[in-house]
Amino acid sequence: SAQYIGTALTIAVVASILVPSLSSAALAVLGGGLALSSSAFALQLLRDSGQVGTRYGRASFGVLLFQDLAVVPLLVMLPLLGGGAGGSGPGLAAALWQALVKATVALGFICLAGQVFMRRLFYWVKRSKSSEAFLAATLGVVLLCSKIT
Repeated sequence: SAQYIGTALTIAVVASILVPSLSSAALAVLGGGLALSSSAFALQLLRDSGQVGTRYGRASFGVLLFQDLAVVPLLVMLPLLGGGAGGSGPGLAAALWQALVKATVALGFICLAGQVFMRRLFYWVKRSKSSEAFLAATLGVVLLCSKIT
């Protein structure tokens, strides 16, 4: 996380020097976006060199996974940064609070439904001994969770 934040800040500072007309929102998006590495490219290099299973490969994969997950808050912040500049809509703190409440309710619902319904669903899927049924149930659960959130 320190590497990501440090790289994003460095890129944002260099961009502000090179293009002083950029807004702070644009600098945050530029720095955050360029600080993310290409997981597919880096994993292919690790695979080609046979280092995926090594300690170095696992640590690299962990960093790449964190960077892939770090894009989610960046994408959430984009509309807030763009809308905040014009002064219309809720403030950043109010929007973040609203997003936190929605996420908490959605995750609570998903956890409750997982305890009540998913055990039964996957019990029946297991009894069918069908890999296609398992794949279909898993895909359905993922799509339902993505729709809820």
